[in-house]
Amino acid sequence: MRGKGCLKFGLIGCGVLGVLFVAAVVVAGLWFKRNEGVLAGGAQEGARFGLVRDENACFQEAQRRAAEATTVAATVGVGPFMRSCLEYSKPTQGFCGNVPPPTSIGRTAAWQSQRCGDNVYCKSVIQVVQTYCIEGRPKRQAADTLLMQGGGGDAADAGAQGDAGAAGIDSTAVAAEADSSSF
Repeated sequence: MRGKGCLKFGLIGCGVLGVLFVAAVVVAGLWFKRNEGVLAGGAQEGARFGLVRDENACFQEAQRRAAEATTVAATVGVGPFMRSCLEYSKPTQGFCGNVPPPTSIGRTAAWQSQRCGDNVYCKSVIQVVQTYCIEGRPKRQAADTLLMQGGGGDAADAGAQGDAGAAGIDSTAVAAEADSSSF
């Protein structure tokens, strides 16, 4: 009889864990649905920011945003901002130098420590840099920002407006404040 009691207890435990897992998935799905605008907005802002800046400026801005984030949604939104910004930005010499593959845990930890020291905000965005660099620094065209905005249009329209105009920003004001420091 003792074996049946253990089996019954094990089945009940597995059932409870299953219900908790399903509940966690539902809650996560609802959270992402509620906050998808924040995440998409971060990517759009990243594209606009990156159009007139270099990769290092994107990295610095992402760290600033991570430091100022006061909600979970804002913190999670830093990743899409960073990735989009990097894809639209101008290359910074040496930015992807010595980036280890994410599968090399020891080298990754040493690289992150070398790049960030004790800066927790740096460490929160450096993984995006690592993925971006390992993927070969993919770049996107300014006309792609029209697709992000849901405005349609075509590349010819965007080309007529210029890179900054396609993103709906004032390039002279943004260029004046762009940081030219190196990574």
